[in-house]
Amino acid sequence: MDQRYRMLADDKARAEHEHRNRLNHSADEIAEARKQLEDLKFMLADKSRANVELTEEAARAKRLLDEKYFEAGRLRDESVAKGDLCADLRAQVGQVERDIESVKVQRAEMFREITALKDGND
Repeated sequence: MDQRYRMLADDKARAEHEHRNRLNHSADEIAEARKQLEDLKFMLADKSRANVELTEEAARAKRLLDEKYFEAGRLRDESVAKGDLCADLRAQVGQVERDIESVKVQRAEMFREITALKDGND
């Protein structure tokens, strides 16, 4: 009976030791999980900050792109207006050249008439 009591006491001590080991192991796992959770929270905060910075940078780039697009439209309109002005000026140059030719022809006719009148008066 004494031997059986010792066996039961040993079994109880072994079971308590195993339970303590499991408890310590579980506590270590919980501590490790908490540490990982804190690391993940830090990483999440860091990634969130980086995401906000990238979002702001994308917004700035979009604003800049919109400004460039607006400027390109303005320059395109200005180019069309100047092209129209240039075409009008070329048309005016053509008209002036025709007027000059007409005046030259009139002067040549007038010179012939003057010459003919001088020859007729002499």
